[in-house]
Order: sequence, then structure tokens, then C-alpha cells
Amino acid sequence: MKKSISLLIVALMAIILIKPFSAKADVIWEPYGDKFYEKHRAGMLLENCGYIVNSPDGYVYIYESPDKTKSSQAYKLNGEQVPCAYSYEYEGHRWGLVSYESPAWMILDDCYRVYDSTLFVHDHENELEEISMQVELKSSYYYFSYPGSGEGSPLFDCPDAYAREKYVDADGNEWLQFGYAYGLRDFWVNITNPESSTCKKLEIKHDFEIYAPKEPSAASENNREQDNEEEPATNNGVLVGVGAVLAVAVIGAATAIVLKIKKKK
Repeated sequence: MKKSISLLIVALMAIILIKPFSAKADVIWEPYGDKFYEKHRAGMLLENCGYIVNSPDGYVYIYESPDKTKSSQAYKLNGEQVPCAYSYEYEGHRWGLVSYESPAWMILDDCYRVYDSTLFVHDHENELEEISMQVELKSSYYYFSYPGSGEGSPLFDCPDAYAREKYVDADGNEWLQFGYAYGLRDFWVNITNPESSTCKKLEIKHDFEIYAPKEPSAASENNREQDNEEEPATNNGVLVGVGAVLAVAVIGAATAIVLKIKKKK
């Protein structure tokens, strides 16, 4: 039995050394040790995108957890970009997990999504042609997050990538969208000029106001700390009130019992 297992292991190692395998699908990352995520895992929305802070206050606080908003003093200023792995609706706000290293959550209500392929497809859905085409990608090619993103990144040799959307820009460049290739997700290649590292920048227009960044003031910090301290005080007041009522009831009952005993005597 042990000999058979040893032979099987040797055979598998030989296969791996002769022909390295390539991943064909994404591994979905999940935070380790994030108790809030673990508790609400079923309701989490996978984001895998970026957000830009844009609060009227000029900043947005970052907390360890949506249900623990008293301990963190960290914040992001308007204009700063954060990654977002998951989002979750909690107590009237949309929260985002904005760190891949340690639990860090912030309210996304005062943020807007970084323009990416998903938003590009939404904005240009009538200009896209759905296709299914195998394409050989080369290491001399560049890929972009969307047509018009400006700066590209170098690709690698990939003989069996599949394009799923085609888009032709105003200059006649033909762009192909790929869902996945060796770790890359949802990217575009200018197949007309694939070895160009740049492209004409697309102008992004927002239908909302962009606020200037502003550091939190000492007054706002103090107000936030006072607000966070009020809830425990209220809860303690309720507990003290209940305790007082119970104490009075117990004392009254004991007094009645004592009087009853004396009366019998």
C-alpha cells in the first residue's frame, strides 16, 4: 500500500515538472479572522474594485468593523482611492471592506466607484458586439482596464485567451475584452495596435459634486468620541434602572414576609 502511494506521488511530480499547469479560473479571496465578515458572509456582495473618497466633510473614517465604530482613528481624505473586496448593507449604510491585509471597513455612501471595465460596458452597451473568439496574446502586447484608460500594462504569452466583447473607438481602433487570462480579470487589448502602451484618454463626466479634501478638526474628533460614548451610558442607565426596580421589589417582598411571620407569632 505504501509503495503504491509513493509511486503515485512520483508520477504526479513528474507530470507537474514536465508540463506546468495554468489556472483557468479565479480564486475568490476571503478575509481571514474578520469576525464581522464571517458573521454576515451570506449577505456579502463581491466588489473587487476601487472607490474614491468624496465626502462633504472632506474625509471618511475607517473602522475595524461596522459594528465597532469607536476605536479607530484612521481615515481617508477626499480624492484618495481604496480597494474594496466586499460590501454589505448595515444599519442604513453601505459598508465596504477596504483592506486585503487586516479588517478595515468604511462607509461607501460618501465614495464613488473608480471607473473600470464594468462601468465602461454599462455606458457603452449599445456600441459593443458580443463575440466568442480565441486569441493568441503575446508578451509584447499591452492590456488596459478599459478602452480609454490611458496607461496600459505589459501582457505575457497566452495562446488560448478568449475574447467576449468587441468595441471600435472613434479613431477606428478595435478593442477586445477578455474575461480571464492567467490571473488577469476583465481587461481589454487594442488589437489594432496591441504593442502600444498608451491610448487616448477617455473623458469621464460625473453627475455629482466633487468635494475638496479636508483634515478632521479637533472639534469633529471630540464630537465623534462623545457620540460613541453616549450609547454605552444609555445602556448602563437602563440596566441601573432595571436593577433599582428589582431591588425595590425584593426589599418589598422581604418586608412583607417578615411582617407576616411576626403577625402569626
